[in-house]
Amino acid sequence: MENIYKHYQSFAFSLFGSTAVLKGDKNGSKSTDIPSFTDSDWQRLSQIHRILTKFNELTLFVSKRRPQISLAIPVYYGLYDLLSEGSELQGSFKELDPDIASALKEGLKKYMKYYTFMDESEIYYTVLILDPRVKGDLILKELEDKEAGNLILQATHDSLHQKYLPTRSELPTPCRYFADIV
Repeated sequence: MENIYKHYQSFAFSLFGSTAVLKGDKNGSKSTDIPSFTDSDWQRLSQIHRILTKFNELTLFVSKRRPQISLAIPVYYGLYDLLSEGSELQGSFKELDPDIASALKEGLKKYMKYYTFMDESEIYYTVLILDPRVKGDLILKELEDKEAGNLILQATHDSLHQKYLPTRSELPTPCRYFADIV
């Protein structure tokens, strides 16, 4: 928790300077003391910091490289895991403050609109499968229902072959092309 306090102190001083007026007493005298927090306050701040750190990690993951649509699904899955585990007090969030869990639950409700859109769009899965670094491994890893994962991969594979794979006889040869012109 001392780490959170140092971040808070550094943040306050960066905003207001080292002579910042952070609190005053009833006589009007002012001091630069950091407001005191209870252990419970520090615990909640630590939990909030942990959650926001994960959001920051996902943001940095997308920002390090040129934006790529193939990164959308890993980021969506990461956000979903964070919001759902936090709102349901699961995994590493078992001891999460109920108010923070409630806020995550509300965030999850809004997030589901975007998650559903992504999940129903063929393009996100197609580019994920075409990304040589990822292929279909992420889909199979993230989905608890392995049969559903295999169905997604097969449907995407079939769709690609149906739309984009011409047969050898359909490809024009240079001789046929020039013969048609002359």
